Formats: sequence, C-alpha cells, structure tokens
Amino acid sequence: MTDEKKKAFIANWPVKHDKKLYQPGTEQKPLMLTKDQAAALLTLGAISELDEQPKQDGGLTDELSQEQQLATVVTAIGTMDLSLKENIIGNGSPDAGKLTELVGFTVSAAMRNEAWAQAQTNTSTEGEKA
Repeated sequence: MTDEKKKAFIANWPVKHDKKLYQPGTEQKPLMLTKDQAAALLTLGAISELDEQPKQDGGLTDELSQEQQLATVVTAIGTMDLSLKENIIGNGSPDAGKLTELVGFTVSAAMRNEAWAQAQTNTSTEGEKA
C-alpha cells in the first residue's frame, strides 16, 4: 500500500468519484485525492485544488455550455483506454455511459458521436504533424 499524500480538491461541476457525487461549491466536503487520482479530473477541468478555486460568479455559470461539454467529452475520450471492451460499444466508439461517469454530466449518444468524430480528427491531425 502506498503512503502517497492526498490533497483536497473542489468540484468545478458535478463529479462522480468512488460512487459518490460531489457538487460544486465550497459548502461541499472536498474530494481527498492523490496526485494520480486527481490527474484525469484536473486535465478535464472537473476539479481544482481547494486553495486554487476558480472565482465563483454567484452560480451564473453552474451549467456548462454545449461547447464546453463537448470539449470536456473530447478530452475524456483521450483519457479512456479504448482497447478495453467495457469502454466501447459495437462500432468501436466510446460508451456514452462510461463517458458520463468520467465527466459527471449526462453524455448523450449524439454528443458522444460528435466528440468521437472530433477526437478522431484530432488524432489524425496530430499524426500528420509528427
């Protein structure tokens, strides 16, 4: 068992971790995560270190815009291991349910398809640059 130090993090939007839903706001109990546990959520922008919280605007931006949601889903796809059968559906695209678990908001099949197309375009574009 590792003795890795845990830090306090706050959710920037609803985040599901260890089968518990964490809501944004300082009134909520913070997520206590190791650096490795927090890495993907930090990359997605789903959490912030408790002492580095984004400015609160009185709840005016509690909901992410469609563009922000799409960008978050594209990033989440990049963090998934798509070689695992449980992460994909029959046509090889990511499972919307697994994406929903990762990002903390409902990912529809249509949003998944759009994000998947963008992720594939990003991957092929990066391959051409290399």
